[in-house]
Amino acid sequence: MSREQIFGIALPEGSRVPDIVFFGCGILIVRDSDPASPTEYFGLYGLSGRATAFVAPALIGLVTTLTKSVRLGISPVIRLFLIRLILLLR
Repeated sequence: MSREQIFGIALPEGSRVPDIVFFGCGILIVRDSDPASPTEYFGLYGLSGRATAFVAPALIGLVTTLTKSVRLGISPVIRLFLIRLILLLR
């Protein structure tokens, strides 16, 4: 998603769709948190973003170096998506 497109569908200039999707996702995250401990969920949300920001690039670099193939180097991203899907289904 970007300001120009969402899921490959072009958006008109000045479209509010990206903002609506962003705030919609935020509302879903808030609804999923426990009202008794909102700061813990906010901290977990912040930590997960920082922790995963380096994991995928590091794995891509490592696999690319080990296999000497850029095509195989992207395979950790596919595995990470599958792991996240499994965790979301739980």
